[in-house]
Amino acid sequence: MYVATMTYYFKRDRFDEACEKWYEVVLSKLVEKEGFAGGMLLTRPDGRALGIGFWDDRKFADEVMSSGIMKTLMKDLGDYMEKNPHHEDYEVKYYELRET
Repeated sequence: MYVATMTYYFKRDRFDEACEKWYEVVLSKLVEKEGFAGGMLLTRPDGRALGIGFWDDRKFADEVMSSGIMKTLMKDLGDYMEKNPHHEDYEVKYYELRET
């Protein structure tokens, strides 16, 4: 499993709107992509948000990143941001999720 993260720096006065827009333009589109295993958006009161995407394999995430998604993301979310997002990626060493 592979994880890609994106730290967003949203304007505080548009934070809730930015998070809703993120769901619309990012997560709702990723669920349609091959190899996408799930995702979430973690938020903080200071305007930061951390988008986390879980992928079956790095190749699937790389395909999405090379598709021009960042250009679209900046077009759709740029007005909500104080500065550009920061991307990081990780190989998953341990993963366990308890079903409730």
